[in-house]
Amino acid sequence: MTQKILIIAPAWLGDMVMAHSLIQVIQQHNPEASLAILAPSSTLQITELMPEISIRFLIPDQHGQFNLKARFKLARQLRAQKFTAAYVLPNTWKSALIPFLAGIPKRIGALGEQRYFLLNDLRKGVKKLPLMVQRYVTLAHAPNAFTEAMPFPYPHLTVPETLRDRIKQKFNLNLEKPVLTLSPGAAFGPAKRWPVHYFAEVARAKSDAGFQVWIIGGPAEVTLGAEIATLEPRVHNFTMKTSLLEMAALLSFSNQVLTNDSGPMHIAASLNVPVFAIFGSSSPGFTPPLGDKVMIIEKLGLDCRPCFERVCPFGHYACLKEITPEQVLMRMTP
Repeated sequence: MTQKILIIAPAWLGDMVMAHSLIQVIQQHNPEASLAILAPSSTLQITELMPEISIRFLIPDQHGQFNLKARFKLARQLRAQKFTAAYVLPNTWKSALIPFLAGIPKRIGALGEQRYFLLNDLRKGVKKLPLMVQRYVTLAHAPNAFTEAMPFPYPHLTVPETLRDRIKQKFNLNLEKPVLTLSPGAAFGPAKRWPVHYFAEVARAKSDAGFQVWIIGGPAEVTLGAEIATLEPRVHNFTMKTSLLEMAALLSFSNQVLTNDSGPMHIAASLNVPVFAIFGSSSPGFTPPLGDKVMIIEKLGLDCRPCFERVCPFGHYACLKEITPEQVLMRMTP
């Protein structure tokens, strides 16, 4: 019988990109299996760039609400699919509830939040692994079989040429000049956002050097994009003009990407474009961008870093402000 495997996805965009490492390993171990994914609206769309996934289901939560009735309805829908196994990536008990209600025989996940009853193939000691991506990939291996030293594939999103062509036409892109893409946002908070006027200084210098500079982002980045465009009018501001998939297509055209620690950072790294990733309050030690063309830029030697806070507890944001545009430009120069 052909295996049908369901993957319960995380809610953060960067985590979903990293989950593609697990998805690739599951497909390698089960080449004939049909893979489906259950994800919230925040991460479902990006799975369209994961060719291993054949079916997609939307988690019914609205604004963090539990919505038990909708979960029972979805569980009945999934039961009809006759899945043979489910991989539960989030560590919450509610993420393990739907595959349990759907009667999926094998339910795999890490130990956490009293999930003994909901999962029947537990992975213990997952938190000993230093990288989140390793904690995901271990689910595809037998208990205790995966170790920190074992290799794993990097995420590798695939932007279809049809989408790239559509974006070229939609925005009348001229790719004769090299492209620097700026991603100035970070959903977690200001302690992860490099100063806007620093981004503008880099944009000005790269424009002078013959680059075209694009800015990407969603609703939260509209103000940031407008501020950069005011300081450096030569930029092309695409904030709020693209869907998530269209943003990925723009990233795929980039010769360089300058980004905060954010979802677009992980997308760019997975597309194998050169990424320059600025880390402020966070650390690349747990969720680094995974790719062959990644350069981490961080301020070392600060006693207060990493604090992992949304807002700087001391108000000085030294971890970001002490990374100067000149230092970044030096790193970006071949």
